[in-house]
Amino acid sequence: GRLLVNGTVDQNVSGVGDVSDLEINKASGNLIFNSSVVVSRKWTHTTGSIVWNSNAVAFNGATGTIVNGNFYNLVLNGTSLILTITNNTIVNNLLTATALATLNGSPVEVRGNVVLTDTSWGGTSKLLFNGTGLQTNTGAGVCGVTMDVNKTSGSLDLGANLTLLGATADLNLIAGTINCGTFTLTVPRNFTQTGGVFNGGTNTNTISGALNVSVGNFNATSGNLTVPNGAITFAAGVFNHNNGTILATGATSRAYAFNNNTINHLTLSGTTLATIVTFSQPFTIAGKFTYTLATLNLVSGTISLTGDLSARGLSAGTANYTFSGTNVQTIDCNATTGNIGSVTINKTGGSLNITNTPIFIKNFTYTAGVVNWGTSIAKFGQVSTTNNPIIISNGLQYGNVEILTGTADTLTLTGDMIVNGSFNMNVANIINGSSFRLRGNITVTDVAQTGTTNTIIDGTTDQTITGAGTLPGNGATETIINKPSGNFTLLSNISFSNTGQDLRVVKGNINLNGFNLTVRDFYRVFDKMTLKGSETITVNLLTTPAVTNPQFTISATSSTIEYIDSAVIANITKHSKSFYNLNLGAGKTHEVATGVGNGITVNGSFNSNGSAASRSVLRSVANASVAWKLTLVGTSNLADKVDVKYSDASGGALILAMGSVD
Repeated sequence: GRLLVNGTVDQNVSGVGDVSDLEINKASGNLIFNSSVVVSRKWTHTTGSIVWNSNAVAFNGATGTIVNGNFYNLVLNGTSLILTITNNTIVNNLLTATALATLNGSPVEVRGNVVLTDTSWGGTSKLLFNGTGLQTNTGAGVCGVTMDVNKTSGSLDLGANLTLLGATADLNLIAGTINCGTFTLTVPRNFTQTGGVFNGGTNTNTISGALNVSVGNFNATSGNLTVPNGAITFAAGVFNHNNGTILATGATSRAYAFNNNTINHLTLSGTTLATIVTFSQPFTIAGKFTYTLATLNLVSGTISLTGDLSARGLSAGTANYTFSGTNVQTIDCNATTGNIGSVTINKTGGSLNITNTPIFIKNFTYTAGVVNWGTSIAKFGQVSTTNNPIIISNGLQYGNVEILTGTADTLTLTGDMIVNGSFNMNVANIINGSSFRLRGNITVTDVAQTGTTNTIIDGTTDQTITGAGTLPGNGATETIINKPSGNFTLLSNISFSNTGQDLRVVKGNINLNGFNLTVRDFYRVFDKMTLKGSETITVNLLTTPAVTNPQFTISATSSTIEYIDSAVIANITKHSKSFYNLNLGAGKTHEVATGVGNGITVNGSFNSNGSAASRSVLRSVANASVAWKLTLVGTSNLADKVDVKYSDASGGALILAMGSVD
């Protein structure tokens, strides 16, 4: 039944029994507890002074109500207890949640310590920690409601792992200090800090909702701060990373605003590339930045990286990654989904080491620092999007490079792009600006580009080219071979097919190697061209030889034409009738067309790579019994290295072909 305590003098409570309903309504005098009391249903404190003598009130029923509670110790110990708080309830010393089901209604003000034993409860109430001294939590249970910390002094120190439980349970730091120490903190929903100091300690902090700090100091754990799906916002206040890691590994798209703070390690991942992570403010990552199976939307500002980057996802938006560490940094990216947005390299110390296959889909700017490309293949552009990337090289030399910009993209080179490794012109549209300077092997897949950029092939070692595409260059900007040493060898038929595209061999040897060469406009050879003699050279849509084709020039004062491969019969006049230096192949048959207007002229030196035992053969086309004409303006070094048949050299200098067999 109901027990009403309303005497006007001091009254005492003692014994070990319990009461269903207890109402205190004393106009005067004290209610003195000499022992603890068990209430099974309802506690009402209307008015009157209570002396607790360190005793407790315990609730053990199935349904309970507290109206205006102000306890010393409060124990909740009913397995199926549903307790409703009407007006705030205050617990001055110790709140013990041994067993309960639901805590609803107004907040419970905890001004002392709390012991949490029950591992499964919830409700609409909250625990408000507002004591002025040190408060602690102990026990292996959970807090099933929202927890507010609003302390004018003192701190809440975890004395055990603290887990909030429930779909509506938040942790709100309004004022005061939370010290996690060596214990874990788990929040199923949001953590909001509007004041005070949060010290994450050394163990894992998990916030499954949003992390929002608007005022105060947030000192992160030195372990993992796990925020799987929620937004992270540092609107103001101070964030100290404490050398910890932020882990965000959920499938939900989310937004981060770090407000120019510095974080240590950041690991992001989703379940698919549909997981979009948006960064709206600049910040610095001092440690390692890892993102996997997620799409980063970098809205604005700069992400300054002084540590490593590991990318296994997509990157979009207009923000910029700046690599600025003074230590050694690494970029490690996946070949298909490891792409990076706009990048700036500005290092005053250490090197930036590139591994695997980074995909630079937007602007790329090099300012300073050592870049080690290793065996990586750096891809520039993204076929599926239009980003109009700009590459600013400032003298940087690249390793292996692949161009794969969108089919509607304009790629702009500011400063020559010097490629020491392999180069693959995979997909491109418009390319403007400075030159590609290629010093390794070349693969051409894209069949047409426009724009003002040209290509210079200037490696000092042997280079090859293969593929069905072409290299950048047009009528205004030639494709140039300018090799101080080494050969440039075709491994397939090659077509320089851009509108108005020219090819000029300024220095070095272009070896057609038995493959056909097509040049859309002008083809000029000022140094060396090596052929087997079976190739077809098409210049300005014509296959006629130099001299008769005004856009096909073999210099009469500097060029060298050399024939190789004794297994192939060479038709010399197929490619030109006038030469500066002409070198014949050892053991090889060379044929010259006869008749009016045919024959060959050598203005420089006439040489053979053969010997008396492996002579070069000179004869008319198809071994016809008709004299072919030779006009030697220069000098002959043939001596005993040739066999000559039906020749007429009367138009030039005397030639000795010693031991020649007709």
